[in-house]
Amino acid sequence: MCYLRGEDPEFRQRVDDMVNFNMLDVAEWQYMPVYTILESFLPVIQTGHAPVIKPEHFGIYDVLADCSKLTIRE
Repeated sequence: MCYLRGEDPEFRQRVDDMVNFNMLDVAEWQYMPVYTILESFLPVIQTGHAPVIKPEHFGIYDVLADCSKLTIRE
């Protein structure tokens, strides 16, 4: 899809970005939900044990935040 749109598949605005944000619509639709869920379990998986989620491992959800005003990164 990157090549069809003329985008560099390796381009990242920041080092810790997972995808080229110009392709975010495709990434979200295609693989980001599954990848994010699976990757999030790596730090908590231990051999011979069922995964247990650490408190605040995924951050803290602010119920008062206006999601329509947040950036993609936020």
